[in-house]
Amino acid sequence: MLSLALALSAGWGQAQTRATAFYQRGLDFYFQKQPGLALEQFERCLARAPEMASANFYAALSHQELNDHRAALEHFEQAEELGFGGAKVFFYHHASLMALGDTAAAAQVLRAGAERNPQDVNTESLLVELANHHLRVQQPRAALAYLDQCALLAPREPRYAKSKGMLLLELGDTATATREFARCLELCPSDFEASFLLGTLPYNLGVRLSKQAEQLGAASAQATLLRLEAERLFQEALPHFEHAVSLRPDDPLSREVLFNLYIKLRQYENAARFAPNGAGP
Repeated sequence: MLSLALALSAGWGQAQTRATAFYQRGLDFYFQKQPGLALEQFERCLARAPEMASANFYAALSHQELNDHRAALEHFEQAEELGFGGAKVFFYHHASLMALGDTAAAAQVLRAGAERNPQDVNTESLLVELANHHLRVQQPRAALAYLDQCALLAPREPRYAKSKGMLLLELGDTATATREFARCLELCPSDFEASFLLGTLPYNLGVRLSKQAEQLGAASAQATLLRLEAERLFQEALPHFEHAVSLRPDDPLSREVLFNLYIKLRQYENAARFAPNGAGP
């Protein structure tokens, strides 16, 4: 019995050694961008060691490279069951499901990956894709919740603040959107879009109030209040458009709005620097 046990042990060890050799050859081919040859080696490896998690993962990636996404799914699932690779396995798994057009299953994989790997450095990417998924299916509030989670994982990342601001605008929450754009600009002072949007919100409201004041007539006390509020809003918008133009001096829309702001605020010398086609106040 002892000799039989030793023989079985030796046979198992030889199989593992051969499996490891096939795995290493597969990696060599994979990183040489030869997925077909790599897949042959990974399959030989898995025939001897089917529970080698890393071999399942790279077999799945090789199938992806060969655009055989359905064949990749089984290997991704096996790698996930064996606990290999953390969030990145779920990310690539979701990519194959997306390529097959199964967006619902892709979202489930993303959620599972995020739940199982809350502290993984790659979980942020899963949450971003979940936000994108909910945007595609017209669920902005759900997308916003995932962006909140992204911001918690990466509090110094300005793009999440800007994306949250855009969603909040869509949801009609301009006050919170303004805070998010300001946060984005605080984290990244060179962000043109954040500066432009911070100026656009008060500018557009000021324009609306100015039109309402005109409709009421010059003698109206309410019109006077509306004009004063509009001027305050134009003053609020001004530094943001000045900053936007400093970032993109040739942006025509920013220059046009800045010209209009200077006119509305009676800063005619400044307006002359941005007058379109030589137009004056």
